[in-house]
Amino acid sequence: LAHALGRNKSVKQLYFGQRGITLKGSTAFLKLLCDTSSPNSIYLSNHTLHHLGSWFGTRSDVHNSILCWLTMNKTCDTPNLTAKAKILHFFPDLDMVPLFKWNLKPLPLVKSWFDKVTSSNDEFAASIRNRKLSAIYKFVRGLPVLIV
Repeated sequence: LAHALGRNKSVKQLYFGQRGITLKGSTAFLKLLCDTSSPNSIYLSNHTLHHLGSWFGTRSDVHNSILCWLTMNKTCDTPNLTAKAKILHFFPDLDMVPLFKWNLKPLPLVKSWFDKVTSSNDEFAASIRNRKLSAIYKFVRGLPVLIV
């Protein structure tokens, strides 16, 4: 079921009745909500689902992680912003080198990408600002001839 929902962008709530979700099912849903294998995998994860029905058995760290991602899916303004926040959560140092082949053209897009990500958590918001500055610095350091 989790695999089938992988590309679904419209289901927001899912209920399971009395049987609930097992730990094995929970692990599959965790990967559905936030596949941390790469930034692209996170971007392609589900960012619209914000409620899963009842749990079967005792709660675990997997269940707590799922609840965290469901809350983020629900509270972010758009699925796109949710994806960006999840990417920044797991990949604090994004590699800008692949963008250098286009010289400085992607720099405004990168700045805009960071500008649109917001957080109510002051510490994470400060981290986003620092990462934006770090990304700009990487462009300046990686393409010094074009900057000067």
